[in-house]
Amino acid sequence: MSVISERPRMRFYAGPSIRWNEIEELCSGLDAVVEIAPPIEQGDLLRDLSRLPDVIGIIDGYFYQVPSVLHKEILLALEAGSRVLGAASLGALRAAELDVFGMEGVGRIYEWFADGSIDGDDEVAVQHGPGEIGFRPLTVPLVNVRHAIQLATAHSLISRDDGRSILSAAQDIHFSRRTWGRLFDHDRLRAIDGGVPFREFIAQRAPDLKHEDARTLVETVVKRVRHRREWPDRLDCRVKSSKYTYLMRHQYAGSWSGSRHLPDSQVVSFQKVLDPSFPDIVECVVRRIVACDEAAHRGLVAESPEVLERKFREETNRLDNSHFRDWLNCQGLSRDELVAWLRACDLERQIEAAVSVSESRGPHAVILQAVAARRGLAETDLPALTLSRQTIAFDLPLIRELKCTGRFSEARHVAAGILDSVDAAFAGNHRLRAIMEALGDLVRTSFDEWAAALWGIPTEALPAELVRRAIHSGAEFIDIVRLCKLHQEHGSGCSDSSPVATVDGSGI
Repeated sequence: MSVISERPRMRFYAGPSIRWNEIEELCSGLDAVVEIAPPIEQGDLLRDLSRLPDVIGIIDGYFYQVPSVLHKEILLALEAGSRVLGAASLGALRAAELDVFGMEGVGRIYEWFADGSIDGDDEVAVQHGPGEIGFRPLTVPLVNVRHAIQLATAHSLISRDDGRSILSAAQDIHFSRRTWGRLFDHDRLRAIDGGVPFREFIAQRAPDLKHEDARTLVETVVKRVRHRREWPDRLDCRVKSSKYTYLMRHQYAGSWSGSRHLPDSQVVSFQKVLDPSFPDIVECVVRRIVACDEAAHRGLVAESPEVLERKFREETNRLDNSHFRDWLNCQGLSRDELVAWLRACDLERQIEAAVSVSESRGPHAVILQAVAARRGLAETDLPALTLSRQTIAFDLPLIRELKCTGRFSEARHVAAGILDSVDAAFAGNHRLRAIMEALGDLVRTSFDEWAAALWGIPTEALPAELVRRAIHSGAEFIDIVRLCKLHQEHGSGCSDSSPVATVDGSGI
């Protein structure tokens, strides 16, 4: 058992199952930072993966027209050290699926999912209103019908056979149209003796199991935090990374710039196009990857994270903890990212010191020759092959390079400025923006010519320049160049020759 001893951060994802003001009342006076968020959706945890709360209570979540929260992002949150609880709705379903990995389920609905009594998303699905009216539920979830049937049967108001008929009728109605009124009008309820007493029972009581379980989850967290109650033992959750893990992080992991969330990958994509020095950054990162490969081959080991961080803070004059945290937050940088970068830099320094160099060949050339020979490749092919084989994962060390060298904050500002100006130019006119974007797709040559002019190269040299800038796909190139062109032509209200800001504030 373990206890959260410091003032924790807690976040509840809630919507139709429980009112936000009720959560606030239950948490009143609690020595904790309490955050209440709308129903969870895919990417919500990935967006804040480096700054997740200590406790996450998943109650409601989107699943129909908005992609559902992924199992793997919950696992990543568990791996990062967050306590994750689920109840009542999508939270109960995910908890039943992930309790063996450390997610904690609370309430009757979780127990039903866990023991196999129910197994469908539609058991907890409801239609609800927007956040402006408190996500008010407009339909009745099947679990509430089940619960009502159990209570009515226990009070001898209906027979078990009548209960089965009522449940079958409720299952006939799609979750988006299931209301008590439609259920009572169903032919099967008109044909059974228990139809009238069941209607009267609902009119008097209308039990809401989803609300009861949601409240239980909040109360459970509050009691543990308020009275320093013990939490269940943590399971050692380790998430293996794959291509799909990188794709998820690439799509969502990022930070906030004002009210806009910017994926780190999008920020770095803008710099790939706009920063004149970006090929040098790519070359630096490629050299470090090759150096770390040779260092690992020779059995070199980086210094401990604590030593690396202490030396970095001394060298950069960031010994004050508050100053250091502010700098990390400004760059959207987690300690894990910083340590990964420091370890790579340390291994690069070690291998450079370990190789024997001649007057004609520096350490990087010697390292490149050694790795190429070991892999049976030509030296000229190794950098490009290293870059192409890394594919999407190569963006992670690029992002770390920008963050740890202090360039990411301004890069994020540039990306947000372009996106804001494009949004403002097409505000309220989504049709015009869609037309402009569609026209852009039809004239790929205009993108090529724009980029070639920007980089000062002939269009036939474009493929090689895309590799030098680590632009992995045509989709990435088109998406960013389209936004830059829209910003120039419509967002800024200027001509084609108007400048687009780069990370150092210079123009094109």
